Amino acid sequence: MSDEEKSALKDELKAKLIAAGVEIDHRWGIAKLESLLGDLAIQDEHAPEETVLVEFEPEIEGDETILEPTPQPDPPSTQPEGTLRCRVTEKGNNKIFTGKEEPKYFELEEIIFLPPQGARQLEGRSFVEILDEPTD
Repeated sequence: MSDEEKSALKDELKAKLIAAGVEIDHRWGIAKLESLLGDLAIQDEHAPEETVLVEFEPEIEGDETILEPTPQPDPPSTQPEGTLRCRVTEKGNNKIFTGKEEPKYFELEEIIFLPPQGARQLEGRSFVEILDEPTD
């Protein structure tokens, strides 16, 4: 890759990070910028899950009140579409950001779902092990 191509790639990566609200350090190289973009992609995929609350409707029979749960729709499949199932390795333990307040980082042996590009980048750095490819 020529110096001009490297410079253009670096400028493109910086523009994407700035658009995502990341402060850029002029000393960062292409590898660091790509790593940050990968981390942002992971954060986007791990938005907090919705909590399903079960509502109770009272039924009055005589003097007793009986609470029965209202049926809830089935939860979506555990693996989001277009993601890869991965296991956090020892090297990735407490280094991959969850995108949440608590816990902030994934732990050793935790199963996570990542977009393919981010999963392959993290596997290349030995932070995760891809367990299976998507079926679609």
